[in-house]
Amino acid sequence: MKKICAIKAIQNGHPLFLAWMPVKDLKLKPQEDKTPGGIRVDIMDRKENPEGYQREPSSTRANAFGRYVGRAKGISPTAILLSLRTAVTLNGKKAGEPYFETQDKESGFGTLNIPDDVSLWLVDGQHRVQGLNSLVEDEKYADYENFPVATVLMPTEVEGEEK
Repeated sequence: MKKICAIKAIQNGHPLFLAWMPVKDLKLKPQEDKTPGGIRVDIMDRKENPEGYQREPSSTRANAFGRYVGRAKGISPTAILLSLRTAVTLNGKKAGEPYFETQDKESGFGTLNIPDDVSLWLVDGQHRVQGLNSLVEDEKYADYENFPVATVLMPTEVEGEEK
């Protein structure tokens, strides 16, 4: 179970969760890995995945971002967006499903609990995440695995609703 400290907000009846996630928790799963869980990108491929909505990432663009953060000591204040493609229980919990435990009602602060077999789909921030993943693979920058990345987590009831 992944436990993420987050702030819950409701927009037009839809819950959203704002968190800071370390790069080590944003490791992208390879496209060919179909096992449940992990961070995934829904890349459009005319033959294999025509319903996908992300373009093939540019390694040049991703690596440039990683260099900016690592070598130039840059910052990344803009949030990435992850979709759970499932609901999050807000009051109580159901076995095997994501749920949010509120610790402070006024601020919305609490813990978002996500079972390990629930995939998180990267909707926005693909190049930033890929660049940071590449950065920490270099031993010189391994300590960036704890670099905090602003993240919005969005539960959706319908697969592809985040498109």
